[in-house]
Amino acid sequence: MVRKKTTGAAACAFATALVIGLAGCTSSEPDPDQVLQELQESAAAEAGSPSAEAPASKSPKEVAVEDAKAAVQEYYRVKNLATSDPTKFDIEMYETVATGTNLSSLRDEYNIYVANEGHSVGELKIDSIKVIKVDLTNKPKADPPVVPSIELAVCIDSTDFDIVGKDGKSVVKDGAVERSIDKLGLRHDDYPNGNWIVEYVANGNEVKPC
Repeated sequence: MVRKKTTGAAACAFATALVIGLAGCTSSEPDPDQVLQELQESAAAEAGSPSAEAPASKSPKEVAVEDAKAAVQEYYRVKNLATSDPTKFDIEMYETVATGTNLSSLRDEYNIYVANEGHSVGELKIDSIKVIKVDLTNKPKADPPVVPSIELAVCIDSTDFDIVGKDGKSVVKDGAVERSIDKLGLRHDDYPNGNWIVEYVANGNEVKPC
């Protein structure tokens, strides 16, 4: 037998019926003045008692970091989608997650996949994200404009990721680092509305393991 949850209204009705039932068992009617006094005293006691502390609101920096991390998750989701089947990928999707030099790099990478009839197998996975710096200075009308920026160190796990050519064979060199750091720079052109977007990925001249 399936039990239905008691709704708030039903619970109130049940409580009312219980009170009426108990009142019917008493030998005398309650004093209206006494009832009113008890209700007032109860309300005063509740008003004076310390209530549970409301959860502390997040600072603008904390909110910005959370949103930037979510943008990074979406960035790698789009990257995986693009390389898994380049022939079916809409290259304009890159514009939703990247801008500037990074947008150009993603397009170049995509064109290499297409030209070589290659694709990726598996996915690049985010292992961890650490904050390097946060600057929420927002002066879009300055010359040059200054917009909020965040730099993150992202540990990427490519253990289950591979790149194959049109012959289906892997083109990744043996001994390649399977867990490495991507240093991402994100900017926000419509802060605090809209989304963070990846402006650059600066890895330097060497792959740093993580």
